Amino acid sequence: MLNSTRYVFDEKRENISVQVDNQSTQEYGGQIWIENQDKNDKNVYFVPSPTFFKVADQHKQILRILKINDVLPKDKESLFWINVQEIPKAPKDGANTLAIALHTQVKMFYRPDAIEREKGKRRAKY
Repeated sequence: MLNSTRYVFDEKRENISVQVDNQSTQEYGGQIWIENQDKNDKNVYFVPSPTFFKVADQHKQILRILKINDVLPKDKESLFWINVQEIPKAPKDGANTLAIALHTQVKMFYRPDAIEREKGKRRAKY
């Protein structure tokens, strides 16, 4: 379970944190990746770290999303998708079992500094 349903990555930041919370009674593995909203855009703007992780039962794991490319539009927000895939442990006894692995996808907005300044100007009363 993620700690938010959407994330905002401000231009001035180098990274943001994503928290994965394992409320289960068993350890889970996981994988995180970022997708561009435009499927034809093959550029990489953000990299999650670590991409593969393990979360003990009833524990939390902090993941970082790092900005590696600064060529995004400065006059509008850009939309990306954060994907987190659960990877359950294999059963120890080899019996037939059903393992459910959830795939969570949430929005991440890249917000340029110019957008924040414009918002502030509109709120200011002279």
